[in-house]
Amino acid sequence: MSDPQSRFDAAVCAEVAGPMYGSTALAQDIADNPDAATRFIVVARSGQKIARSKK
Repeated sequence: MSDPQSRFDAAVCAEVAGPMYGSTALAQDIADNPDAATRFIVVARSGQKIARSKK
């Protein structure tokens, strides 16, 4: 997560992860927004078949 070579700039994670990885929280309690919606996206290389979840 906190890797200077990483191409990622941010992460959504548990509060305990900040001290573990030397990161600073920019926002807290973001899961407590009643208007929030969670969406999941599967990302894969072109041509790869993705197995569907049974849930």
